Amino acid sequence: MPKQPRAQELDPNIQNRENARRKTFWEDEARAIVRAEMERTGKSYKHLEALLAGVGVRNSAAAIMNRVNRGNFTFAFFLQLMVAMNCEELDLVRVARRFREVERDA
Repeated sequence: MPKQPRAQELDPNIQNRENARRKTFWEDEARAIVRAEMERTGKSYKHLEALLAGVGVRNSAAAIMNRVNRGNFTFAFFLQLMVAMNCEELDLVRVARRFREVERDA
């Protein structure tokens, strides 16, 4: 028996909404990880401005805050932030688990 097409295969608008939902999930997770690390280390955006300068990134505190708030920064910027805050490990298992939960509930 032929496989029935999924709704998103029939309607590209559904696919676009799913892609947008997933993109929002990843941006929210990136933002949450950075903010959690800032809270854990007691760093402000002003602190990050100075710390990032130490790894060669020249951004104002306001520019850093805008990038973090958008959540759609590059992975390179994410790594620079984590190194600047001396983050030694990330719990990606938690992120993967949360993604599966969100996908299941969608």
